Amino acid sequence: MSSAPFSIIRLAARTIDWIKTGSDAQLRSTRRKRRDNTGVSSSHAEPQMSPDDIPEPDTMRRLAIRGRAAKFQFSPQVSWSQALAAADRLQAALVSDDLLVIASQGSGSKGPPSLKVLRLIGADDARRLRDQLEELVAEYRVLANRLAVPFRLHIEPAYERAEWYPDLLEVDGETWWLHIHGEHCLFINQECGTEIEVRTDRADVIDPWFLLQYVESTGRYREIHTACLEGFHDMCPMLELAAIPLDPAVQEH
Repeated sequence: MSSAPFSIIRLAARTIDWIKTGSDAQLRSTRRKRRDNTGVSSSHAEPQMSPDDIPEPDTMRRLAIRGRAAKFQFSPQVSWSQALAAADRLQAALVSDDLLVIASQGSGSKGPPSLKVLRLIGADDARRLRDQLEELVAEYRVLANRLAVPFRLHIEPAYERAEWYPDLLEVDGETWWLHIHGEHCLFINQECGTEIEVRTDRADVIDPWFLLQYVESTGRYREIHTACLEGFHDMCPMLELAAIPLDPAVQEH
C-alpha cells in the first residue's frame, strides 16, 4: 500500500505527539467537553536508570502489555539527546513487534526524561475491524467533501485575501462552526457536536489523529473506539494493518 511503513510511523510517533499536543492545546479549550477514555493506560513502576541500563528487548516484550505501558525514568544526569538516542536503539530492537517506544521530557525545567513502551493493536484485531474501519473512512470522506465544497466557495476566498469571513457555515440545513488552521479546517456541528477536521484542498486525505477525534465526537463506532487503548498510537497502525489507504489519490498511482 502507499502509506508510510509501520516502522517509520512508529519512529515518528513521539514527534507527532509533540506537534499535535502543542498545536491543538489552545483549540481544545474552545471545544465542547467530551469523553476522555482513550490513550490512557496504567503503567509499571518507574525505576531510574541510565541509557545503558535499559532492560533487554525480551524484558520489554514481557512488561509491555495491552493497556499497561512499561515506563522507566532516566536518572537526572541523563540529557534529552541521550534519552532520544536510547529510545531509538530500543525501537530498532523491537521493530518486528507491536511495540512503540516513546521518550518524554521531564516535567519542569529540571525533571529527568522518561521512556514508555506501549503495546499496540495487533494485526488480527486490525483485520477483524477492517469492515468497520472501511465504513468509518467512507463516512468521513463523504462528510469531509460535503463541507469542503461550500468552504472553498464561501469561506476560502475571503480567508486567502485576509478579509473577514464568518465562523459559521450552513450546509444542507446544518450549522457548522469552523476554525481554519493551516491546510486544515475544524468543523463542529452546532446541533449534535460532531467534530471533523478536513484538509480542504484534498478532502479525501485521512489523518488518523483527526479520524479518532471524529469517532470520539460521534459516539458511534464503539468497537473501534474501544480498540484504541493508546489513542492515536493505535488508530495509525490499525489503518495500516487493515490495508486502508490514507490518501486514495496516491494509491491510484
